[in-house]
Parts: sequence; C-alpha cells; structure tokens
Amino acid sequence: MSVESHEICTKYPRTYHLYWSKGVGSDDKIKKDLSNFEGKVVVVTEKLDGENTTMYPRYDLTGMHARSFDGAFDWTREWVRSVQIAIVELIKGYRVCGENMTAIHSITYDDLVSFFYIFSIWDEETNMCLSWEDTVAFAEKLDIPTPKVLYHGVWDEELFKQMFEDMDTEKMEGYTIRLADSFHYDDFSNCLVKAVREGHVQTDEHWRKDAKPASLSTDKRIMPSFMDKTK
Repeated sequence: MSVESHEICTKYPRTYHLYWSKGVGSDDKIKKDLSNFEGKVVVVTEKLDGENTTMYPRYDLTGMHARSFDGAFDWTREWVRSVQIAIVELIKGYRVCGENMTAIHSITYDDLVSFFYIFSIWDEETNMCLSWEDTVAFAEKLDIPTPKVLYHGVWDEELFKQMFEDMDTEKMEGYTIRLADSFHYDDFSNCLVKAVREGHVQTDEHWRKDAKPASLSTDKRIMPSFMDKTK
C-alpha cells in the first residue's frame, strides 16, 4: 500500500489495556482511569486471536488493510478480501472493522463459524462508531458474525476482574469492553478497552511466512450468502 493510500485510510486505534490485563507489552498503554464507563451500559465480547482488519467500500487494493498498513497480500488475506469485494455496495459510507481468522495465530479454535468477525462499524462522514445494537443489526444484514458476547449490561468492575481470572487461557485470548452506545473515533481510548492473557502475542512480525490455515466448524458455520455455493 502506497503512502498516498494511507491518506484515504483510517488506522484502527490503539486499544488500551485494563489495569488487570496480564498481557501488557513494552509499548502498550494501560487505562487506569475508568470513570467514563461507570454507570453506563457496556458490552464485553471475546477478543479473538486473529488479524485486525479494516474494510472500505472500494474495489481497489485500498479497500482493505491490516492495522499495520503493510500492503501485503497472500492466502491469509484472500478469503477476507473476497468478502470485502462482495460487500462493497452494501457498506457505502462506512468502514467495517473486524478480525481475520483465516490463519492460526496462537490459539487453534474448534468453533469458528466464519473467517471474519465484525467488531465495529464506523460512519465515514462523522467518524462515529455505531452503537453495538446497530453494529449487530448491520452485521446480520451482511451475513457476517460478531464476536461472542460475554456480558451486556451496566459496568461492573469487580465482575469483569473475576471473569478475567476465570477465563480459560488455552481457548481464549481475552476480552474487550466497549460502551454499548456510539462514540467518536477521537474518544476511542475512553470507550473501548481490553484485557488479555499473559504472553498472548506468540507470533512475530513474520508470522505469516509459516502460518497454518484455520478451520471452520462445519456444523456451526455461518457462510455469507454470497459465498455459499449451495444456495
């Protein structure tokens, strides 16, 4: 992806760690002031171990990129690229952010229903993240799943700490917590945070070289209608 391409793309914001997260790296940031969440309705979703991916309503190579803007393209991004092309006309005015699960990173999942999960959708004109309710509704229209919801209700810090302690770190990387309401891109760090297991990053910058393909659960899979050859 060229430098010029960066000017028409929006990098997914850095997600701050909750102070009880165990997978904080040397260049990560920790969110200590959580007052913006207090008394508000939040959604806790599973943090999937994949590649952060943003899609736009464009047919050229600027229509999709990973968070790193590296411009690389191989089999690990082919399936998700085909999804992006197929939904171009359906996402006009928006950018769609989600997790590319095509390749195995550190966790081998046995219950994937798709190789792409939408976790947020943004209005390109206002740079507002849609509310969770609107995100789910939009994703359903696209026949694309969203990550598993672990909790949806009023902020409960002690509960979330316990959820993290009880988490099966062999099967789950962590979780993210976001405000259920919509919020602006510039306020991202006050509206979405994460907690991840210790040592959650077990792949380096060259992980794609030796990547292995993930598998879908044949009895649970959600195949977008435009990719399901049986229809």
